[in-house]
Amino acid sequence: MQEFSNESKTIGLSLEEISINEQMLYLSEIDENGKFMFDIPLKYAINTTMKYCDGSIDLYISPSDTLTINCKISKVGNLIDINASSYDENQTQFQKEFQKYDRWITKEIFKFDETFVKDKPYDELKEICFNFEKSLHENINVKIKNGLSNQIIISYLRYSATYYSYYRILRVGKTIENLDKRALYFSFLTDSIVFNNEAFTTSWYRLFLNNYTFFFEPSSAPIIHESSWTTTDQIKKGVVTKHIDNIWGLRKYIWRDFLIASNINGMVVKKEQDISAASIDFYIQFVKEKITDEYTQQFLISLLNQTRVSILERDNLEQPNAKIRNSVMESGDSLFHEILTKNKGKVIYIDFWFTGCSGCIAEFPHVEKMHSNFSDKDVAFVFLCWKSEQTSYENVIKKYQLEGQHILLNKKQYEYFEKQFQISGFPTYVLIDKEGKVYSKHASRPSYERTIKVINDLISE
Repeated sequence: MQEFSNESKTIGLSLEEISINEQMLYLSEIDENGKFMFDIPLKYAINTTMKYCDGSIDLYISPSDTLTINCKISKVGNLIDINASSYDENQTQFQKEFQKYDRWITKEIFKFDETFVKDKPYDELKEICFNFEKSLHENINVKIKNGLSNQIIISYLRYSATYYSYYRILRVGKTIENLDKRALYFSFLTDSIVFNNEAFTTSWYRLFLNNYTFFFEPSSAPIIHESSWTTTDQIKKGVVTKHIDNIWGLRKYIWRDFLIASNINGMVVKKEQDISAASIDFYIQFVKEKITDEYTQQFLISLLNQTRVSILERDNLEQPNAKIRNSVMESGDSLFHEILTKNKGKVIYIDFWFTGCSGCIAEFPHVEKMHSNFSDKDVAFVFLCWKSEQTSYENVIKKYQLEGQHILLNKKQYEYFEKQFQISGFPTYVLIDKEGKVYSKHASRPSYERTIKVINDLISE
């Protein structure tokens, strides 16, 4: 670390937390002696990735285990790489063997992805995926005959082959509109395949589950707001309670636990802007009542307590130096004209977002860096939000200290901008040059280094 004193002191560990259907990123600080430690909850053994700067180390970790790694960082061109130079004595052979076979199956999957042609009939694409799964299993059997004997690695490879193929089949079939054809296409997906405890060994299973629950899990009954729900907290509690009660009637056992946990994670933990610190105890009690699996229950309670701390920290912040307003009466056309007029002679970076978009919010920590880069330059940051409740909208602005111009759009205004900039998803970023002309309808994100470079180029023109 002394040779790289100007580089980051933060190292990350990412893994698929299947119990709540979430990719978790744990961070650790590297101390002055070059040491760091992760102490993480884990129920199932699984593959994970440790990331530092531009490099990464793939690992396989197990519950109640300890793994010591000696790492070496190096510069490769303009990139900073990281490698494991050694492990614990009892882990060295296993980790190296795991990485060898993980690289092999990852390479095979990437090759398949690159050659996968989507403009073919559904059934033909499905057959191609099944054939790819079959060929992977045949190759795994060859490797077993040639000396691969570790059962953990064999299981990891087999389930990776199967659930990558199923994941790809789901991605193909999600667009089938005819319900009978859709049901026939997915008839092979029995409950025993969809929820398979043994498959927790591979991160591909989480991606498969994520797509299955989003596109194919039977829909619950629509939620009708009751007149007694008046405050934001009451509305949120009512929606979550009714939604979970609907799941309770559709599923049983561990599959029910998974659906309830993933929904509470998505509706509460990931949506802290919609709730108050005072409501956290309600959700903790709800988790205790509805989730039977002890690990999942305790993990969610831990996340909810962390959410409480985060909300309290947000509530103690001062509002940033931002201009926040609603623009109810203006048309989208006149609002856009106002934005251009108000920021005449400046480069304008427009951020289209909404409070329920996790990808939008994930970019906000990077906005501060952009502000510091352009604090004394002719750049205007305009945030156009829609489909969001006023309190949640203002909570996000406050939590991330988003300086700039903020406008909460109504439906007609958003439809104007949607058509004007061909918005097809969120987040969307638009760059306008100093002459008021649209430079890019799909500009790069705040987290991308090239964004700062492009804005600097526009300032210099």
